[in-house]
Amino acid sequence: MGGVAGEPEAKFGSTNGLQKEVQGAAARVHPVACRSLYACAGIRTWRSARFTRPRRLGFGVGYYAGSGFLRHRIVFPIHDNEGPLVAYAGRSIDGSEPRYLFPPGFRKSQVVFNLHRAVGEAAECAIVVEGFFDCLRVHQAGYRNVVALMGANLSDAQEKLLRERFQQLVLMLDGDEAGRRASQQVAARLRGKVSLSMVGLPSGRQPDQLSNEEIERILSRAGSALGA
Repeated sequence: MGGVAGEPEAKFGSTNGLQKEVQGAAARVHPVACRSLYACAGIRTWRSARFTRPRRLGFGVGYYAGSGFLRHRIVFPIHDNEGPLVAYAGRSIDGSEPRYLFPPGFRKSQVVFNLHRAVGEAAECAIVVEGFFDCLRVHQAGYRNVVALMGANLSDAQEKLLRERFQQLVLMLDGDEAGRRASQQVAARLRGKVSLSMVGLPSGRQPDQLSNEEIERILSRAGSALGA
């Protein structure tokens, strides 16, 4: 995986370089048990928010046992809007910082996580969350048109990707102070450009900490366009 870490930015998204190295690393990503995934990630609510095996395997989430900067991390494959694999994000399992690592040369502001799957659902509406675990959790609850910003900020490129593909967006960012502030900021820049809804989470909660019933109840406020 060392080749990924040192790949120059100019090769991002090409059929060679970074993308080729990332694809070659897939064989060294080992699927992990649902409970182990949450235990490794330090998430205590795995019983109410665990992932099923098909969901985990469908997204390609696993434990990276190879060498390089992703060593001993939970990894999330990242695809561009057309579907090709372009990078892996690595989540620390021992509390070390940074919690998430991305390969040098990869700009997460240019990609929306799970966009290619959400578009494939032929939905006019997308649910927008912050993180990888949030996306997997909402997807497992039955809302396959969910995408993640890989953070709380919406870049110009991400805005363009979403507006070109969806007529309606539902913001479901974290329920902490930072998440609510981010929701207001994202809503301010999107308002008038696309049909927009915002759903509030319980204080201090994140989508990946919610049960199926809680997710359904919260998203029902956004109207019938979602369709679980």
